[in-house]
Amino acid sequence: METAIRISEQFGRRIAAADYVGAHALLTKGAQQAYTPKGFQRSFAEMTDYEPGAIKIVEIDAQFVLEDWQAKRPEDVACVYVVLLGEEYVEAVTLTLAREDGDIRIREIEWGQP
Repeated sequence: METAIRISEQFGRRIAAADYVGAHALLTKGAQQAYTPKGFQRSFAEMTDYEPGAIKIVEIDAQFVLEDWQAKRPEDVACVYVVLLGEEYVEAVTLTLAREDGDIRIREIEWGQP
């Protein structure tokens, strides 16, 4: 679980730093086909279009780190809610992390608060 939390935090920090290529490198092979670095940039901009600005704080909300959930697949290890705080907004990204080739990678991304 610690690895899933660490990878989720890295993803949030890379998005905050506009390192979309670095964030993309944390994905499973299938997710790398489904998502693009340019798409990350677009998704973040759309999510915060009501109050654009940089992410100031990235936090993992321990209350929303799940080991079991309804849509869990056999390879999944965690579903992690990553809080993204800007000057004038509170947003989030929910990440599903899975085992792939001996590593833990991000399989699915949901932008915005549920």
